[in-house]
Amino acid sequence: MWASKAGNLGLQMILPALLGFWADNHWGTRPLFTIIGALLGFGLFMIKLLALVQELSAPESRPGAENWGSAKSQTSKMTIPSTGTAKPVDLEPEEKTSISS
Repeated sequence: MWASKAGNLGLQMILPALLGFWADNHWGTRPLFTIIGALLGFGLFMIKLLALVQELSAPESRPGAENWGSAKSQTSKMTIPSTGTAKPVDLEPEEKTSISS
């Protein structure tokens, strides 16, 4: 898949420049059509590259995308288990004192 996409991007950039070079050789207008073809190829390359980046950065294209979202939607899915009774917790350790006689 990646080789196909990279090859497609490369052809879209180089093919218009090569066609412009051929047209320049055929009609003797060097370098007019080569420059036009190179600019056209670069424009096509940038459009396809931006589309590819958007496709890859879209949340639905990533594995586990259903877990992504806003903080509000994530917190609404959280549940806190309840035991029914609250027990106090001692956060400070007890000090042991020894009485010597």
